Amino acid sequence: MVVVEGEERRLRPWDFFHSPPWTEHAFVGTDAGPCVILMTGSRSGPGVRYPVSELAARYGASVAVETSDWRQAYASVEWFRRERPPTWARLPWA
Repeated sequence: MVVVEGEERRLRPWDFFHSPPWTEHAFVGTDAGPCVILMTGSRSGPGVRYPVSELAARYGASVAVETSDWRQAYASVEWFRRERPPTWARLPWA
């Protein structure tokens, strides 16, 4: 699912989401199954901010206090691990 400008939008396999610059958005995993998201873009420069979102907070995807520091915004996020997940065998390409 993606939270865009305070609205929930459910994503299905192969959905495409384009976010124009400065659009408030957060991706949220809401099911127990595996999920792969490919993202490109930039989160740098003046004006970048990570706003508080009550809706995203329901899923643990919001900052507690608005910030423009990416280190603070992603401080509680689990970083990538270079290993296959336990559910690898159930993925369509495995």
